[in-house]
Amino acid sequence: ISLNDIAESISINSSYLSRLFKSDTGQNIIEYLNKIRVEKASSLIEEGKYSLKEISNKVGIRNYNYFFKLYKKYIGITPSEHKKK
Repeated sequence: ISLNDIAESISINSSYLSRLFKSDTGQNIIEYLNKIRVEKASSLIEEGKYSLKEISNKVGIRNYNYFFKLYKKYIGITPSEHKKK
């Protein structure tokens, strides 16, 4: 899902949506979506049913290295470290 996908689905300009979202929440849409993706990834890791690569794909982050970078940014540890715990 992207900013453009959201804007198209509600028939407004993506720039306007971005400004509106930021003024209401204090964060941009991509940051918000990434935070939700990482939170979901964290709960999937705790379930222990999937590999980290599967989790990355399930939460919509196709680039595995980027997944690790985002996870560390929002959770403070890598997904591998979380899985070991």
